Amino acid sequence: MLTINLQQIVEEINARRNRIRYPFQELGMLLTQKLNDPRHKALYMKIAKNEEQELIMDALHYVTASSEASGNLGALFMWKLKELKSRPIHPIDIRLETEGGYFKIGTISSVTRGDMPILVAALNDFSAEIKLEEGISSTEPFQQLPQFIGNYLKDFRKKGLVQMKSKWEWVGSRVWQKGEKVKGVLKLGTPVLTKRAVTGRMPSS
Repeated sequence: MLTINLQQIVEEINARRNRIRYPFQELGMLLTQKLNDPRHKALYMKIAKNEEQELIMDALHYVTASSEASGNLGALFMWKLKELKSRPIHPIDIRLETEGGYFKIGTISSVTRGDMPILVAALNDFSAEIKLEEGISSTEPFQQLPQFIGNYLKDFRKKGLVQMKSKWEWVGSRVWQKGEKVKGVLKLGTPVLTKRAVTGRMPSS
């Protein structure tokens, strides 16, 4: 009898592993269970894959903590998620993060919180297009960034304003020499610094 029970447990674990292969699927299953809405499991999987996890968890927390959560939990969750996504956000920095610190190279404004995944995708695609991983030695490759991000937003029927800085601001722990290639990653926002900041040079334009 014990052997049969153990075998059943092993089979259940293996079946679960076969069903869930990606982190977003775990989150989708969590939403389905917490909202008691198995009919819309595919929808929650899609949300878990495409939306910001922080917003998803904030909306879920609102539902589970709300005194109004007594009827259609799924509908209440969707309403709250939409409300969180529509909130405007303050202008956010575009930064080029390197091994020695980061450059503030521009700002994005007139966007909502729900636009963040679109902006991240735009920066990733732009980095691949200009081969940023190979390094740059001037500001010239970034001249098309505002239009690139603008087109990305338009594809999703959204609007935003992208402005590049005429002079890059540097925050980091080393000095870049003129003409030296800079390798980095394009990111949004300003990180919390753990090292003392010093002044450096921007790549020559």
